Amino acid sequence: MFFDTDNLISPERFSRMMPGIELIDKTVGDILKKLCDKGTSLRPLKILEIGARTGETTAALIPYLSEDKVVYTASDASLFFTDKIEERFNKIPFVNTSIFEIENVFSQVGQDNTFDIVIAPNSLHRAADVRNALKNIQKILSPDGVVILTESTINSSVQNITVGFIEEGFNRFEDQRAESGLPLFSAEQWLEILASEGFEAPFSIFSQMSEIFRTRYYYCKSPIY
Repeated sequence: MFFDTDNLISPERFSRMMPGIELIDKTVGDILKKLCDKGTSLRPLKILEIGARTGETTAALIPYLSEDKVVYTASDASLFFTDKIEERFNKIPFVNTSIFEIENVFSQVGQDNTFDIVIAPNSLHRAADVRNALKNIQKILSPDGVVILTESTINSSVQNITVGFIEEGFNRFEDQRAESGLPLFSAEQWLEILASEGFEAPFSIFSQMSEIFRTRYYYCKSPIY
């Protein structure tokens, strides 16, 4: 029903219709462009997108990137989605696809790779244990790497009766959400989680998409041990 041949009513397309999504894309895109411009000339920066699904965020961010400055890996846990992404972006030379399970650091993309930038667009809440997912991200993040994630921070009945029916992040938790029964963390909880997991200087910017949907994007640096 949600992932038909034309992908007309997928949850990703639904989320792209929400007011304010263009502003979030632009904010993340501008950050990526600045990071790439500051990158080393010795090699392209390696970017990993986690939970790319059908590639809606990938498509929004590609215009901000230069072919000679980045290698962009759009990943997902499902071969169904990575096949769709590969078909969609096969003519863009700096974009590739890979299987990556956020709860399994030894999945394909995480075996022998480190990345300079990891992007998780509204996908980290899908993990059963968010803290464990962040630990796995740390294992594939370069020592001076950065993480950019976007997450909705308001638990609403609208989400529960739409994407909540099919997204694992809305019905399966093994972390502190199991006690509350609420699938989405608040803005304050995300900052606390990122800081407690060792990420350096996490901060967020608020984007109110409507009275129902509210999204923040978070930027933080790789942990220093």
